[in-house]
Amino acid sequence: MKDIVDMCLIPYITANILLALICNAAAVSVLSEPEDGKASSYLIGKWRLWYTFFDVNYDGVISIDEFKQYDFIFDKGLDNVNNGQLKTKKVRFFKLWKTVVLNNKKEISKDEFTALMTQRFEADKTGFIDMIKEYELALCKLVDINGDDFISREEFVMNLFAVGHRNKTKEFFLAFLPKNGKIHVQKIISEIIRFTTENFESTDIFKNEYESDI
Repeated sequence: MKDIVDMCLIPYITANILLALICNAAAVSVLSEPEDGKASSYLIGKWRLWYTFFDVNYDGVISIDEFKQYDFIFDKGLDNVNNGQLKTKKVRFFKLWKTVVLNNKKEISKDEFTALMTQRFEADKTGFIDMIKEYELALCKLVDINGDDFISREEFVMNLFAVGHRNKTKEFFLAFLPKNGKIHVQKIISEIIRFTTENFESTDIFKNEYESDI
């Protein structure tokens, strides 16, 4: 008789366990989800990390000097490049860099940068994503010396060296799962969009590598 009662109770107990799990998941979701359209603390933390990556001379402020240093080191790594094409690419990238990073000012602090990213993201997320796409595409075109829409390990490392990051360059490159020794620019663009716009913790190549290098 006891066995029969126990068997009858199994579906009841199982149903209650499942209900408890669902309620708990819902409660966690409510607690962790930001208000509609708002940037989470996790995303804001990634923007602060991104700021540190841009601070090439490590003085705590991003300014035009950062781009000048990047430009100088980047040029030193180039050989036999069409200078006319390179100049056009650099002019376009600098214009976007100044707009996206500095908001067309001479310099910007970490708090100002974070507030700027928050305002842009919360005002128009679609426009924010489009801005990041345009910026990263311009950077990839600059780094993609031979114009094949792929970034080789040499091109990838040269760009990292230009922004003062020399640690774990191989690991960073391999994190993109390159094929035939190259990464397609669209893979890089999709990952930077994930890094700069995703509100919740997930597999994030840029976040993982920036944290380990900075």
